[in-house]
Amino acid sequence: MRFLPCHLAKTMRPDYLNIPIRDCGEPLQEIPEGDFPRVAPHPYLAQGAPYAGSPWRLRSGVLSALYRAQSVLSARCPGWRIALFDAYRPLAVQHFMVWDAFRREAQAMGCLTRLASCAGPDALARLDPEIHTLLAPKVYRFWGIPDPDPCRPPPHSTGAAIDCKLVDGQGRDIPMGGPVDDFTDRAIPNFYASALPGTPEYLPSPES
Repeated sequence: MRFLPCHLAKTMRPDYLNIPIRDCGEPLQEIPEGDFPRVAPHPYLAQGAPYAGSPWRLRSGVLSALYRAQSVLSARCPGWRIALFDAYRPLAVQHFMVWDAFRREAQAMGCLTRLASCAGPDALARLDPEIHTLLAPKVYRFWGIPDPDPCRPPPHSTGAAIDCKLVDGQGRDIPMGGPVDDFTDRAIPNFYASALPGTPEYLPSPES
């Protein structure tokens, strides 16, 4: 099953689709509990996302890089730690979360009822292309397309991507420009770099 036709994927043009990839062959490896703080409960598991195993897994090389990053952080900011929000997402989980994002965007636009007869973005594209065209750019601005093509996987489904934040020695969030899973303009990588003069370097999240 394809969750988004290729011509629509090209229209959305997520940047990661421009990067050729090949499987490095590294196995998925469990992130040892206790080595890094974790958001609990796991946010997507709590929403009912269909994980077949642990969500706390990464490719072995990525896990090694995460330990090195923590070592550098500890040297520069004693007591600070990398706290994990999300790691490996099987394709089914990516599809679940993308469709949830479609529904949230539809609700915000007052057209949620138009998604009622659809089971996912591919069905919506077939049955109601007009509303799909309105919603898809909003969703794929931040979410990877759940494409089963091994040459076009969403980043988290490769086991080589992780969502995280920083916490201090007391476990308090370090302001980083916005909360994890912020789907506003603040989440765009160059948002602050391209901000007008006088814009703060970061804006504390509401939870700070």
